[in-house]
Amino acid sequence: MKKFIFLIAAATVTLHTSASEYARHGLRGKVKSCSVTIYAVKGIPPEKDEPTGYLNDRLTFDEAGLLTGSETFGRYGLQTGRKTVPERENGKITSETHYDAYGDVISQWTYSYPSANVIKCDVINCVDNIRNYSHTITLRKGCIARADYHAGGFPYAAADTATFQTYTYDRDGNVSKFEFFNKKEEIIGTTKFVYTQFDRTGNWTEHIVYLNGKPAIIASREYRILLSRGCLLTA
Repeated sequence: MKKFIFLIAAATVTLHTSASEYARHGLRGKVKSCSVTIYAVKGIPPEKDEPTGYLNDRLTFDEAGLLTGSETFGRYGLQTGRKTVPERENGKITSETHYDAYGDVISQWTYSYPSANVIKCDVINCVDNIRNYSHTITLRKGCIARADYHAGGFPYAAADTATFQTYTYDRDGNVSKFEFFNKKEEIIGTTKFVYTQFDRTGNWTEHIVYLNGKPAIIASREYRILLSRGCLLTA
């Protein structure tokens, strides 16, 4: 259940819209691509163990700062999934199609915008034994404040007891905490993020994730910055 909670939280934080889409990923500067690798934790204080293979994402952006693609890789660098370039209308994402490593469609995501601070996402799954679901995102000052999950809670059976989660940010705009609640609005889980390394422009390059008070994983991020005249810098 702990891994499911982190995966959903990580995915959810990317749903709001802005003039560029760097902010939703906690990025500063003109970033061309960004890769996140998840490691298991060993020892106290927490140190990196082997890559877990649980989540290794690579995002790519165009020169306007709009997301152009997303790929997921496993422990040995094998691609395990990808998304299409998002469909947009008036600068807002309206749909995405998710594929597995073989190019087969696994889910289709449709976004709607009932109001300025609300985003609704309906997910149709094309894989057996995984149900369709929807979630509603509430924004505050352009950042996600709350995510409500419908059609039985989270999309994974192991986390059905959670029906919504809230988001807290630090002064630099990085997510610092998720809290998970049941239908009675009782807290049933907490995920905290402690940022340990940054680059010269203020982008985080490493953080530790604590699940219910215990260090669980270390996330390491590398990226390529788009400089003047189209040159790339890897950091």
